[in-house]
Amino acid sequence: MITDDEVEQVFQSLGAQIKNLEVRGGAFAAHGNIGCLLMLASVMAVIAFAGMMPEEGAASSWMSTWWSVPASVFSALACFVVGGSLWRRWAKHNDELMLETDATLTRPLVELLVPGASFSRPRIIVSGWHPSLLIAEEDGASGIELGQIDGCLLGQTAVIAELESPVSWIVRVELPFGIAGHLRIRSMAHLGPGRSWSAGFEKHSVASKRLGAGYSIDSAPQGTGLDKSVVTPPKLVPIEALFSNALFDQLRAHPDINVAVVGCALWIVLPRAIRAFQGRVASQSELRAWKQAAKAMRDVQGVVREVLAAGEGATL
Repeated sequence: MITDDEVEQVFQSLGAQIKNLEVRGGAFAAHGNIGCLLMLASVMAVIAFAGMMPEEGAASSWMSTWWSVPASVFSALACFVVGGSLWRRWAKHNDELMLETDATLTRPLVELLVPGASFSRPRIIVSGWHPSLLIAEEDGASGIELGQIDGCLLGQTAVIAELESPVSWIVRVELPFGIAGHLRIRSMAHLGPGRSWSAGFEKHSVASKRLGAGYSIDSAPQGTGLDKSVVTPPKLVPIEALFSNALFDQLRAHPDINVAVVGCALWIVLPRAIRAFQGRVASQSELRAWKQAAKAMRDVQGVVREVLAAGEGATL
């Protein structure tokens, strides 16, 4: 697994490229700021102008000349056009820099975390219940930009997604075995806001006590929730086989991690504001996010390793 020293070495090797991106981004930042101010000033001027219009029959000295009205309108329009032009130039330049940042900075981080993986920024709509039933329902729907890694963890197909709402890492790993149901192991102190799905679930009180106070372990038949698809794993293991001491030790060492096994899919949710893949122009301050991402990946791999080990040799 990647260490913080290895992360820092790779990051420092990119120092010249990061500095170049910072300088180029700063050179155009003023264009965007001035453009926004000019557009805002033109709108405020129109509002102020309309508010100072004299009532019918009233006199106004500042509007006594015939050219005052068209001159004011023309000035406001000119400010808006110039401001819009400056802002569009900045937006285009910023988009180009962010694409270059993904190639220069994000790609090396992805390669460190999951060698050979691909990276993308899909746009998804999140609404209702997550298939893992670990993330509580939130009202309404929202479009979310996220960074997503597709690759392999410990030989298993995996997808790691960084979400903005709820702020978290969500990992899905395809297991070589599965369970005949839907298992959740949750840290009650780190669940998201909203209601938690409880219909159809039964608590595993003995296992919960083994894991410790503040945890909840429950399970339900496969198909519980809104996802009614039922997958037949190549090998079935009893749910209790996953209650290993090694897995419980791993979860206690990282108490913000929530885990679910649905058929042969392992879900891991880390409610951490890492922001390693947030779309933005590169800067030297990104090293902190890199180290947080590396730690999150070590924690995820630890959970995956223990789940795989618990399922080996176990049969129904």
